[in-house]
Amino acid sequence: RIEFGIIIMALTLAAAWRMFRALRAYARSEERLTHAATHDALTGLPNRAYAQDHLNSLLARPRQEHGLVALLFLDIDRFKLINDSYGHSLGDELLLAVARRLRTTTRPGDLVARIGGDEFVIVLANLPTTSKALEVAERTRLSLQFPFDVRGVEVVASASIGVSLSNGTDSSLDAEALIRDADTAMYRAKETGRDAVCVFDSSMRDSATRRVELERDLRHAMESDELY
Repeated sequence: RIEFGIIIMALTLAAAWRMFRALRAYARSEERLTHAATHDALTGLPNRAYAQDHLNSLLARPRQEHGLVALLFLDIDRFKLINDSYGHSLGDELLLAVARRLRTTTRPGDLVARIGGDEFVIVLANLPTTSKALEVAERTRLSLQFPFDVRGVEVVASASIGVSLSNGTDSSLDAEALIRDADTAMYRAKETGRDAVCVFDSSMRDSATRRVELERDLRHAMESDELY
């Protein structure tokens, strides 16, 4: 009987251990799936979905308690030329190097995310003034001017940065709108000659809207033979 009891106890312990291992493996699998859904596969940085959720949570807080929220939208200048010249694998390694350098130019509480291609965003919170956001943007721009050593190849890069801000007074301004505005400002920085920082204002959106409408009207005019 004693031997039988020992066998039963051993089998019970073995079953419990197997169940514990299975539950732990399941938990790790869930963590991996969650991480994959919210982080960029190449750089390991948060992705667009994560950045939007984080930004919306910041925008929902009262301004008087937490100051300004700023979004920096960063695009690597002439990245396609780098890909075409050295290959996509080296381009990927450059993006990894850029991600590492961006982490060094931001504060511990700031969020650096890759939202696609050669586009990154930096979410800044608790800012006392707009000038502080511009200071971070300029420091980020200057940091990328130092050459990157990728596989022994010296790669010189620069970035165009668009900045959008929220002071908490516009309840209609959400993460998607803030990213859109910073993206618009980034393209204005490209138009001014690249390697620049540009702050969004409403005239940029009006200009972009007019351009889209003009292109649409011209297309319809051509289809209707209305040009002379």
